[in-house]
Amino acid sequence: MAAAAGITELGGGLLTAAGIADPAGPLAIMGAMSIAATTHRAKGPLAAKGGFELPLTNLAAAAALVAAGPGKFRLGPSLPRPLGAVAAAGGALLTAGLLTRMLTAQQATQASPASSAPSSEPARPPGSEPESASQAQPR
Repeated sequence: MAAAAGITELGGGLLTAAGIADPAGPLAIMGAMSIAATTHRAKGPLAAKGGFELPLTNLAAAAALVAAGPGKFRLGPSLPRPLGAVAAAGGALLTAGLLTRMLTAQQATQASPASSAPSSEPARPPGSEPESASQAQPR
């Protein structure tokens, strides 16, 4: 998932810098930053502690670029308005799906260690019988 987010961020940055296929570039950046903010949410809001402040700031900047448009100087045309709307809706659906997948995966991994708490019993080889009460040594 990290590779997909990195490729999306790089591609979105190149499209944004060139102004090609606007608003696809900033939308891709917004999707990657929403995943990054979700990934860093457990560390709190401060970027100094590895939190979600920087991805959230980048997401806001990309949203501002979507609203402002590519500007006067660009290398290619913008997407037609209907195609831009479809791209925005598709990106929102993909981001929502990835966020849901990440949130449910983290909840499952957080629940696993608690349910498999280490026991005080020493591990026995497979197939061995537990000691009877008369053979057990006091600890």
